[in-house]
Formats: sequence, structure tokens, C-alpha cells
Amino acid sequence: MDDFLSEREPDKALLPLSSGPSQIELAAQVATRIVQQHVLSDNIESKSRETLRRQAADIAVFEAYLAKAGALVSAMASDL
Repeated sequence: MDDFLSEREPDKALLPLSSGPSQIELAAQVATRIVQQHVLSDNIESKSRETLRRQAADIAVFEAYLAKAGALVSAMASDL
């Protein structure tokens, strides 16, 4: 086994893992968070008033169903 290790080329040696994410990984995480913050507002802005009204009505029906099932929820459509 020692012969095998001694025959390895230095440029093919394994590099130690870093203890945390790289700078590019951190930047990607920040970019993802920023995009996620704007997805809902962009989606709402692009919908017609009628679509938003229908979605709010659908959510109200779903809230009523959940209430009958014993799960008390309210204002689920508040972010539409």
C-alpha cells in the first residue's frame, strides 16, 4: 500500500475539503434569496384583477374546507 501512495503524482493528489462554502457558493445563495423575494410580487403584478379575484375566492373556499376539517386558518389570501 505504501508503494501505491508513493507512486502517486503530486498534481493528482486529493485536496482537503474546505470547512465551509466557497465565495461563489455564498454569492449564489445570496442571489437566490434576492430572486425569491421578488418572485411573488412580480407574479402578482403580472396578473389581471379578475385572476387575483378568482384566486382569492378559491382560497376562501379552501379555508372553509379546512375550517370544517378542524384546522382554523384565516387570511391565507392576504398576500395576493
